[in-house]
Amino acid sequence: MKRPALFWTVTLIIILYGLIPYRFPSTYKATNNPNELLVVHRECTCCADLDIEKGVVEIPNKFKRFLPNKTFELTVLNHDFLPIKSIELWNGNFVINGEVVGVDSLEGKALPGDCSIRPIFKITKWAPESYTANFWSFNRVGFLTYFLVSFLLAICSIGITANYLWKQK
Repeated sequence: MKRPALFWTVTLIIILYGLIPYRFPSTYKATNNPNELLVVHRECTCCADLDIEKGVVEIPNKFKRFLPNKTFELTVLNHDFLPIKSIELWNGNFVINGEVVGVDSLEGKALPGDCSIRPIFKITKWAPESYTANFWSFNRVGFLTYFLVSFLLAICSIGITANYLWKQK
């Protein structure tokens, strides 16, 4: 392999690594499977961890007396959101599977009819609904390093190609 081709190959591999999806999107179709939910995370004070866009939560009998018949919000087990490090990845819809493992109440009590009671949901499987580039999953240093290295490799590849073509004349 000639020298410019080697540099261009390395440059393209590094750039493509940042552009592949950080996790392959789900091909969610509205199903009647209980606990297969299309959810969205909204960032606000005193909000639920996840709002349910589509799907039905199956509530175990031992929690039914505390929770309303139709659930629109979820608290995630241990108040952990999806295993995502970068806040930029929290935007958008997610498809999750799991089960209800408890009852969350903002007042610290679980009484029937309390409007701030939500099911605590244990996520066993998740996927984003849409494509998001892998570079968004990098930490701050990795994000900056990725773009700096990609830029410098592209400049070097252009320079090496120009030099190679100049010497060919």
